Amino acid sequence: MELAQIKKEIENTLARLENQRQILADTEFAIDNFDPSEYYDESQHIDFLNETYGTIEVCGMTMDSGTILYSQDYPAFREDMNNYIDSMDLTSIEDYNDLINEMNEQRDIYEDLEQDLEVLYDDEYEIESELK
Repeated sequence: MELAQIKKEIENTLARLENQRQILADTEFAIDNFDPSEYYDESQHIDFLNETYGTIEVCGMTMDSGTILYSQDYPAFREDMNNYIDSMDLTSIEDYNDLINEMNEQRDIYEDLEQDLEVLYDDEYEIESELK
């Protein structure tokens, strides 16, 4: 390979590396800002509370605990729901796992480009040394 050709390859690889770095940064940003509340709603939390705490009997009437909390103390319901969401295992959400897998793939591509660049720099050095 000629020196001019190697320099062009280095330039192209640097551009691809910078593009890949941005893709990786965007994916990491999406992971860092992943919002699990989009995957859990109030009806699911009512069901969770009903299953966890069962029914409550008041004055001979039986009611679901989640439904009572929702209708009688909505702020407490939301606080409990937010605490539950904050404690969620994100790896149980498929979209989060997809982002993690994408980030790993993007890192592999980035590392491959770095290795390619290192080889090109070595080739450039060898040719320049031979020309001296």
